[in-house]
Amino acid sequence: MQWNNGNGTISPGVVIEDGSGNKLGASSNPMNVQGAISSANPSTVFAFRQTATLSAAALPSQVVVNGVVCTALSANTGTIYVGGVGVTTSTGYPLVAGQSISYAATNASAIYMIGTNTTDVLACTGN
Repeated sequence: MQWNNGNGTISPGVVIEDGSGNKLGASSNPMNVQGAISSANPSTVFAFRQTATLSAAALPSQVVVNGVVCTALSANTGTIYVGGVGVTTSTGYPLVAGQSISYAATNASAIYMIGTNTTDVLACTGN
């Protein structure tokens, strides 16, 4: 796909059709793109650890572009459950020692965790 400098049109490389079969983005009918287009990756990587609690707790607020990977530490003895707001030990995705899960969230704080004990730790990284 080629990006046109300055005028906001996209040269075809991907053809998009509307519900009537009309092609958008073709040479004879360029698609106008409003706003900025960015494909740059973040220049920093974040990492943090959070100790489990016996009630649902959000991960720290951290803007995410490419996603978050969270791993239950290998020394953990219980289970950490992860999910959305209000996650419980019945509804969350279980992680035992050494297991991981990834999310494509826009902020790490959208992910919640709860544990079966208060000594287990969830380590997360992303960008």
